[in-house]
Amino acid sequence: MIDRKEQLSMPHLFMLEPYQPNKKIIIFIHGLASSPEAWITLTNDILGDDNLRKQYQVWQVFYSTNMPILESRAQIYALLKQAFSMHDPKDAAMSDAVLIGHSMGGIISRLIMGQGDIRQQAVDAINNEQAHDFIFSPAVSKRFIFRPIDQINRVIFIATPHKGTAYADRWFTLALRKVIHLPSKFLTAAEVAVTEKKIDLQQMKNNLSSGIIENGPSDLSYQSKFMKMTQDIQPIKGLAYHSIMGNITQSQDPDKMTDGIVPYTSSHLEGALSEKIIQGGHSIQEKPEAILELRQILKLHAKQHALPQ
Repeated sequence: MIDRKEQLSMPHLFMLEPYQPNKKIIIFIHGLASSPEAWITLTNDILGDDNLRKQYQVWQVFYSTNMPILESRAQIYALLKQAFSMHDPKDAAMSDAVLIGHSMGGIISRLIMGQGDIRQQAVDAINNEQAHDFIFSPAVSKRFIFRPIDQINRVIFIATPHKGTAYADRWFTLALRKVIHLPSKFLTAAEVAVTEKKIDLQQMKNNLSSGIIENGPSDLSYQSKFMKMTQDIQPIKGLAYHSIMGNITQSQDPDKMTDGIVPYTSSHLEGALSEKIIQGGHSIQEKPEAILELRQILKLHAKQHALPQ
């Protein structure tokens, strides 16, 4: 999470096998301070099932989770759009992909498959008279405009803090947040914008870092401006989506259930086709019950979309 190597500051896409035109795609996006290793058990289980292995291929996204979530979303969105554009749109693989996100990765998944424009909200949140020219500049705008990826039509959210978490405001997390620095590549778009509009870069950076553009852990706070601005960016109408979350308590009271990091009230998302609550903590994707639920969803998805045999 504290990695500062430039080669790791940009997201990477890993395909677990050469591209298969007749297999539907599952895309995994990991959570905070994690990596694709978080999906090992689940991936092995999927690929170990003869039926699922014939139907699906796996893509995994790696990204540096110290990046602002808005930036991670923009970069991962561009990465996936590019990956899909490299193949024949008539391939079976180029439709009905499934996106699976854990924790922060779930927030990114919701924003990838949401629709909205929060540029004016961003302008209002910045105490700077040049904010409008900056936010609405072509180089910066894409971070505040949300459009879904057409090739994806199902999302599975796992232990996702859609409304934030108080865990991000605990003393040890606050201390960690102070030593995380934004990668220099994040400033590239800002530099282009200020050059075009003759904006004071240093002043704009100060306004951004104390407001809407913070590092990933800071964005997860339920008090963050990022959370407040993106609350209404919900999955597009008609998208199939599901929620899986953990509960370490013995209570069934929605106001008391939590996985130890994300409370049920934050991970619950209206409109989900299914919601599975499993006894366990935040890394619930490793639990056999969660893997079984995911397999059932994937088999249902394959059946509904008549994948080639």
